Amino acid sequence: MSTLSLPQQPGERIEERDDIGRLVGVMYRSAAVPAGGPRILAAVAGEHATRHIIAPLLRWRSEFGWPFDLHLVTVVPYCSKEAAERVFVVQAGSGTAVAEALLQEAGMAYTVHQIMGHPAAAILARADALDARMIVMGARDQGLVESVLLGSVAREVVASAKVPVTLAR
Repeated sequence: MSTLSLPQQPGERIEERDDIGRLVGVMYRSAAVPAGGPRILAAVAGEHATRHIIAPLLRWRSEFGWPFDLHLVTVVPYCSKEAAERVFVVQAGSGTAVAEALLQEAGMAYTVHQIMGHPAAAILARADALDARMIVMGARDQGLVESVLLGSVAREVVASAKVPVTLAR
């Protein structure tokens, strides 16, 4: 069961604030969500990766008729309270814009979660809070050295997720 208070109506917007009143999250729903389907969290960022993430979701719905409740998540780095009001929503909106356009064109409902924080931790926490049944996200092509030195959000999520993770490339 979800521990979040999710938007119930299309266009409804819910803001999340931390203990100092800083805007740290925004949620909104595009349209009524089909009843009875599992929740799938799609972590989106960047146009190229987002297209690879959304494509299988659209295929699952059209080819197999699988109903699901899609939750788009984008995570932006922490910023000051003042910057959060001006910058956060713009940065987060650019992270979901491509996915939203593709889903609207396909007539598929979704809920957007724009979150401030560390990407892997925020994705995992939101998946838990949503009681998501799957996480779909992109994976960068990194060599061994880059992966060891830089780390990877996808690697962190795969290693710690309580649900299956599908990596789109």
